[in-house]
Amino acid sequence: MSSAMAKRYSYQTGAIASPKKIRRRRLFLLLPAGLIIILLFLSIVGNIARGRQQEVTDYFDAVNEIAEQSNRISKRFTELTKTTTASSQGQFKSSLTDLIAQSQDIFSTSMGLKNLEELKEANSFLVISMRLRNEGLEKYQSAVLSAMSGVASVDAKEISLALKDLSLSDSAYTHFIKEAQAFLNEEEIKIKIQSSKFISDETVYEQPKVSAFLQQIKSKAPVKGKAKVEDSKIKADTDVYISDVATEPLRASVDANGVRELPSSDEVAVRIAVGLKGSAQKKVPVEVVLYVKGDSKSEEKSSVDLTANGIAKVTIPGFSPTEKEVNTFKIKVGPLKGEAKTDNNEYEYKFRMQ
Repeated sequence: MSSAMAKRYSYQTGAIASPKKIRRRRLFLLLPAGLIIILLFLSIVGNIARGRQQEVTDYFDAVNEIAEQSNRISKRFTELTKTTTASSQGQFKSSLTDLIAQSQDIFSTSMGLKNLEELKEANSFLVISMRLRNEGLEKYQSAVLSAMSGVASVDAKEISLALKDLSLSDSAYTHFIKEAQAFLNEEEIKIKIQSSKFISDETVYEQPKVSAFLQQIKSKAPVKGKAKVEDSKIKADTDVYISDVATEPLRASVDANGVRELPSSDEVAVRIAVGLKGSAQKKVPVEVVLYVKGDSKSEEKSSVDLTANGIAKVTIPGFSPTEKEVNTFKIKVGPLKGEAKTDNNEYEYKFRMQ
């Protein structure tokens, strides 16, 4: 073979890669693509995990805010019960009405929380806890105001039941923490859940303490002279009061000054829950006057039939409030003939249209 032919043969055979080299080259080409796929997969998994953890974090941030707000209400409530006397009825009513409004907002917030499926059962105990606190405060206000008005039919049992609701709310919240903490442990997520206890004294709803509180709020200076027996009986057996007030549309929030924020609407209706201590009453008058900047704007009247020791609701529509201004509904029920005190017959509801 000539020298030129040998070189040509050598060049041709050298240009043909061996099968081993071809496989190695393909492997090198596939490695970056595979690595990219793995990295994309890990990124997706990581994003899902981070998204889930963020959902959990957001949920418990909202829970802790609810608990802190409820704790502030509890502190104010405890202070209020220690300072309430027969002569402070007006202040008691105003302060507790404000606490009830805040408690209602907290309850509404708890119902609207976005939670994971695994936290659905735990969240139900949170909602129950906030509902019991709201209902307990409403029952407590009703019972105490009636007792302060001298209604004989109000006894320690009614106040005790209201306080029992508040105590049960603590049990529900404790169960919520137990269920929620189990979830966090399983997910290996470290989040501190805010504790919340509305009633610090576990014996507050027991008969001796409630009876002592009744004596505290009923203590008054002795009245000179004697009332007629017939009049005394009427005063003891009858008392009408405002149990609750709401609007349609419902309020969205309450500002720091206790002014309710309502969504924009051309017309507002007032829903009033009227309570009665004593024998049944027919056609109890209900009057609502809308004020704007201190001036009367409109007035509507209605009436409600009440069963003995019952509560009935009446809705009065037709009010056109002024937007962006503080409007006030002045509500009055009764009075009944022979009522000893009518401080719990009137209520002011301040609001602003958003």
